[in-house]
Amino acid sequence: MNALRTLGLASLFVGSFALVACDGSGGGSLESKTPEERVDAVNSGLSKPSGEVNGPHAKLVLEASQSASGFQSISSFLDGIPGLSQTQVNAECATGSSSDGKVDLSCSSNGKASGEVSFKVSASAGGDATSALVEVTFDNVCQDDRCLDGSMVVSAETSATGTKTISQGSLDMTEGGETTHGEWGLAVTTGLSGVSVDVVVFDDAGDSYVLSTSVSAADASGKVTIKGANGEFSCSYDGGGVSGSCAGSTEFSW
Repeated sequence: MNALRTLGLASLFVGSFALVACDGSGGGSLESKTPEERVDAVNSGLSKPSGEVNGPHAKLVLEASQSASGFQSISSFLDGIPGLSQTQVNAECATGSSSDGKVDLSCSSNGKASGEVSFKVSASAGGDATSALVEVTFDNVCQDDRCLDGSMVVSAETSATGTKTISQGSLDMTEGGETTHGEWGLAVTTGLSGVSVDVVVFDDAGDSYVLSTSVSAADASGKVTIKGANGEFSCSYDGGGVSGSCAGSTEFSW
């Protein structure tokens, strides 16, 4: 499977279901882990979220969805870089192979962007099922005054009944001299019954929360479900998370 095609698939999900974790420095960045360990961390966070849902944590999670290092911002940034998509990459600007290579963006974009994107891909197929694991690293990828550093892992499994994609990102976005760090995970499952989307949010302490939503993070208000160690909460918010309330095993507002 082509690495840029897989990254593009992930970006499609990212742009449609955009939510982001807050700074994960307190719990340690997942970027130092292997790609398999990063996917496992997302699956673990999904199955057993460890953080306690309360007013401050809910506010932090919702406000982080508007962060510069969030899914939506990262996706829009990557989509806007000339010379990065699968159809735009100039073969003369790429080194290595389709499973382990690098792209010189200054070359590929004719000087409109700079930096380097490297990728590694492992894939397998058997019967009607296929799987792929892609690791993409961004090294000082810049356009105008915005620069991206860090890496993203995408695991995709496809069968006759549907597709499951797990993404994990550890990324720094720098804009106007200010750097924002994001640690997040995303699980998208498509099947006969439709599409389900869950976001794993890691807070400063490394605790995880599961956030499900039917609205884009670009919206200033909406309704979400947040799951933590203390149960599941239905939350409403305004102003991008500036104020809101949640109800579950207990009720709170901020």
